[in-house]
Parts: sequence; C-alpha cells; structure tokens
Amino acid sequence: MPEYIYKAKNKIGRTIKGEYEGSDIKSAEAYLKRRNLTDFTVKEKPKDIFANVGFMQPKITAKDVIIF
Repeated sequence: MPEYIYKAKNKIGRTIKGEYEGSDIKSAEAYLKRRNLTDFTVKEKPKDIFANVGFMQPKITAKDVIIF
C-alpha cells in the first residue's frame, strides 16, 4: 500500500505532521477529516532512492555472525 505524508492543523491551531498508509489520497483525506483536522495537505511519501542499491546496503560478515 502506498504511504502518504500529511501536514494539518488541529482544533487549537497547532500544526501536526504525520504519515498514513492507505489505498489512495482520498482515503488519507477522509482519515484526516474523521480526526477533525483542518487545513491539511497530503502527498505521497517519496521513495527511498537507496532502497534498491545493493552496494549501499549493510553487509553481514562471518565475523559479525561469530560475534553474535
């Protein structure tokens, strides 16, 4: 499921930031309305650019396994 980030205001005017996992932006907006949040912006959470880069991932060595 896609993840969305949002910024909204609560009843006393304090800004709230958070994340929501849902099927589409409309469900995220409905979630915020149910929580009585106003003046909100919702956008899709950006993908991690290093998620699929193999050489950037940590490697488990034999030494790590032995120490564990």
